[in-house]
Parts: sequence; structure tokens; C-alpha cells
Amino acid sequence: MMLRWFVACVGTIIIALLLGGIYTKFIEKDKDSISLNYVAGLIMLFSIFQVILIPSTFLHLSFRSSYTIILVVIIGLCVFSCILNFKRFAHVCRMPEIDVKKFNWVLLMTVLIALLQMYLHQKLTLEVFQDDLFYVGTAETTLITDSLFQVDPFTGLDYVGFPWRYVMSPFSIVWAFLSKLFGVHSAIIARSIVPVLLLAFVSCVYYNIGKILFDGNSRKAANFLLFTQLIILFAGTGRGSLGYVSLLIIHNGKYLIAVALLPFCFYLYMRIFWQESKKADWCLLWTLMLACCLVSSMGILLGAICVGILGIVHFVLTKNIKQVICWWSCCIPNVLYMLLFVIIVIIGINIEVGI
Repeated sequence: MMLRWFVACVGTIIIALLLGGIYTKFIEKDKDSISLNYVAGLIMLFSIFQVILIPSTFLHLSFRSSYTIILVVIIGLCVFSCILNFKRFAHVCRMPEIDVKKFNWVLLMTVLIALLQMYLHQKLTLEVFQDDLFYVGTAETTLITDSLFQVDPFTGLDYVGFPWRYVMSPFSIVWAFLSKLFGVHSAIIARSIVPVLLLAFVSCVYYNIGKILFDGNSRKAANFLLFTQLIILFAGTGRGSLGYVSLLIIHNGKYLIAVALLPFCFYLYMRIFWQESKKADWCLLWTLMLACCLVSSMGILLGAICVGILGIVHFVLTKNIKQVICWWSCCIPNVLYMLLFVIIVIIGINIEVGI
């Protein structure tokens, strides 16, 4: 089981790095950053699930069919990334010479603290959260029944109608996909593997924010990351506190939005308007909005609100309405999902009352 756990973690990280290579190929600033590669790749992976799973659910496709489509798309993109970045990956994978005097010991300490956080999550997460009961149940029901949101995981009976709140944000199906791909139970995926991947994701997000705040200075960025990690580690574990959210329930999508996805939205704003404005950056913002929609129904609204507020601030500072409109246009996926959700709910109410 430990071998499968290791393979699942490493396999998902490799997939994320390969997908992220498609984004970093077309940028100049930090294009060889492994942390940015990982963050971009995981966001792209989430967006793939969102784009494929929503129509698959509406069309009543089986989970096996959706799994095959997603797997083919991921493999195709990974192969494309390898072809696109073959020389660059070969260069990055070379073992560099380590200069002890110039070695970033702060970054090493930060990595050790991140590993401590992962260890604490594995050993101290004993409480069973109500959301886990539904999400893990949904993932396991998906695998057993070979269907998408057709069977209630609590009763085993068919849904009278789609549970729209979860259909629009099918994060639990990601757990089912990883469970089938690596042969690990969905509960282990949810409580042991996904948290490790997401804690690494959070660390990479704040490291890149530090780099952009301190003009690419990796040492200052490492200090910034160390400071944030210490805050998280000693923030307390009261319900709703930063430590509780980050260390214990990071695998729950709505908390991932607050801890990492929305901060990364600030990163992209600074990258696009402070450094360089590449088409790849705009595309990554689109995929970020899709990722927000995937992990939680709250992300559909919160992602759009975050982008909207940043657009207003940018207009106040620059008076450049063209840039603001381009920035706001990245919220189109959120707006479409919100409209679809509202229309479905209204139709559902009308049917229930006989109108």
C-alpha cells in the first residue's frame, strides 16, 4: 500500500509538471521554475476535469467513458508537452553543482517545514468531517455504479434529480479518477494523497508570490514563504482558522480556494500587469477560473468576485478600460456556470410547484 501511495503522489506530480510545461514554454519570466510549472500544471489538470465532466454528466455518460476521455486528453497533452519541451526538460533535469556558500538554506528549511505540515496532516487528522462523508461516498459510489451523480451515496437510491450544487463542481470525481488510475481506495486518495499534493501546491503558490513581490529574488521569496509557513503552522487549529483550514482540511475544495487559488489570482494580476503580459498568462487565468469552479460551487462566485475587484482596482489606478475588459473577460466561465445554475434552479422550482 505504501508503494501505491508513493506512486500515486509521484505520478500526479509528474503529470502536473508535464502539463505545466505547456504554459511555461510560452513565457519568459520564470519559465524554468519548477514551482510555477507545478502550480500551472495542477490548475490545468483541474480545468480539464471541469471541461469534460460537466457535459459528461448532462449526457449521462458512464464514469468509465468519462475516465477514458480524460485519460486520453491528459496523455495527449503530456506527450505534446514532452515533444514541445524535450530540450528544456533535459537541461533542467541535469544535476547542478551545489555551492555551499550560495546555497539557499532558508528555502531548504521551508521545504522541511512543508514536509512537517504534510506529516502532521497524515498523523493528526483523526476527525471525520461531514463533507468528507459525502465527497468520499460520492467518489466510491461513482466507481461502484459506473455513473456520474446518478446514485445518492448516503441511501444507495437513484437521485430524483441532479444534485446541481455538486454537479457543477465535481471535485469528488477527481478523487474517483485518481483512485481508478493508481488502484488506491478513494478514501486514501482524499485523506492522504490529495492533501500532500495540495500542501505542496500552496507552498509553490506563496513562493511564486514572494518572487514577484521581491523582483525575482529567490532568497527573499524563500524568506517570505518561510514566514507564511510559520504563520500556517502556528495559526491554531480552531475551526475556521488558517492553521485548521491549511493543515487539516486542505483537501476540501472550498478551503483550497481561500488558501491558494484566490492568492494565485493576485499573482497572475501582478504578473500580467507588473511584469509581462503573454497570451499564455491570460490562458492560465482562464484555466484558473475553471479550476475554481471545479473544486467548489463557492469558487464559481468567489473567483469572479476576486477578478472583478482586481479589475476595478486596476481601472482606478490606470484608467485603462481596455485592459480591465480583457481582465474581466476571463470570468466568462464563471458567469456561464452561474447563469446555468440559476436557470436550472428556476426550472426545477417551476416543475416542483407545477408551473
